[in-house]
Amino acid sequence: MRRAAPLLPLLLALGLLASCGGGDKSYEFTDIRERTRAVPAVPSGMSSAERFGIRGPRGIGGHLAGSQADVGSHEAESSPPFKWALPTGWAHRKGRQGRVVTVGPTDSTAAECYLYKLHGDGGGLALNINRWRGQMHQSELTEDEIAKLERIDVLGTKAVLVKMEGGSRGQSGEAVASALFYGMVCLTDSFLLTAKMTGPATSMAGEWDNFVAFCRSVRQ
Repeated sequence: MRRAAPLLPLLLALGLLASCGGGDKSYEFTDIRERTRAVPAVPSGMSSAERFGIRGPRGIGGHLAGSQADVGSHEAESSPPFKWALPTGWAHRKGRQGRVVTVGPTDSTAAECYLYKLHGDGGGLALNINRWRGQMHQSELTEDEIAKLERIDVLGTKAVLVKMEGGSRGQSGEAVASALFYGMVCLTDSFLLTAKMTGPATSMAGEWDNFVAFCRSVRQ
């Protein structure tokens, strides 16, 4: 019996091959079963990555407009969700990679505002503010000048507001000779949140108060 034991796997394999070797045999399946629950329809426009849960709809953590008319939320990786209130006349726009949310006035697609989150201090206040100033062809501010900038309460901290005018580029890369820039830098203990709004001066001139209100509304 001990010598025969090693032959058992071989004999079983030969038996399986013999049972599957009948190429001239046909089989008919008559057992029909009905589905017991409905399969949810796949929303139109949803990518394979979104259907299989690889990333959220409309970009990473993107907001799906329509759930609430004036309030949106975003849950970033390893962080609680952000919420915000839209100013009158603003609407959500299609999300973009890396952004928390993209919004803007409904009467001007050239003006766009978005939130962006960086882990840690994100380089700090001065680096981000002066990077923005470089984009608008403006000279850098000193630490003393930054300390004098307007501040508002955002997420329990004193966030810095930035407002400037200069040359810039539009969303399609075209040069804009006279553009306005609104910015907000909120440095917390664990991350840095920025808000940035740009567009032609003609589209942005009346949006400063709306931008500030939007920044003030951001919460966790």
